[in-house]
Amino acid sequence: MRFRRRPPRWRRPIGFRPRPIRRALLQKLRKAHRSFDSGRWEDAAVHFENIALALERRRLPQAPQMFVRAGQARLALGDHTSGVAHLAHAITLFAQYSQHQRLHQIRPRLLQSLRDLGLEREAIELDQRLHTVLDQQPAEVSGPPPRSHIKFPPKCFSCGGTLRQDEMEIIEGRAGVCVYCGSIIHAE
Repeated sequence: MRFRRRPPRWRRPIGFRPRPIRRALLQKLRKAHRSFDSGRWEDAAVHFENIALALERRRLPQAPQMFVRAGQARLALGDHTSGVAHLAHAITLFAQYSQHQRLHQIRPRLLQSLRDLGLEREAIELDQRLHTVLDQQPAEVSGPPPRSHIKFPPKCFSCGGTLRQDEMEIIEGRAGVCVYCGSIIHAE
C-alpha cells in the first residue's frame, strides 16, 4: 500500500485582490444604491444592512463600507442611534480587516455628516473611537494617501455606487477599485 502525499493547499499570493462580490449580492447592491440615490432611506437602510451582514459573515473586505452606507441611510431617515451604531461597527470592521487607509479617507466625511445633523456629541465619540483605532495602526500607514489626478466615472458600472475620487484605491496607474463591489474601474 503506497502512501500518497496530499497536494499543497492553495495560498493567496501577497498583494492578492479579492474578487468582486457575487451576482446575487450584486443585484441587491444595485437595488440598495437605487433606493439610496432616490431618497428611499428605509429601503436603502434595510438593503445595505442585509448586504453588510452577509458580507461580514463571509469576511469580505467590502462589509465595513456597507455598514457605513447603512449608517448614512439610517441617519438620513432620522434614526440616529442605529445610524451611529452602524458607523461605529464599520470602524471596528475597518480595523479588523486592516483597512486603516480607508479610515483616513472616510473620516472627515463621516464626522461632517454627523455635525451637519447636529449630533456633535456623537461626532466627538466617533472621533475618539477613530483616534484609538488609528493610533494602533502600523507605522507604514500613517496618513491619508496622496490625491490622484485620474478622472473616474461618477458611478460604478457594476453596482451603481457613487465613486469618490479621493476614496478609491488606485491600481496599475490608470485603474481603481470600487469600494462597494470590488470591481476594477478604468479611468475615463
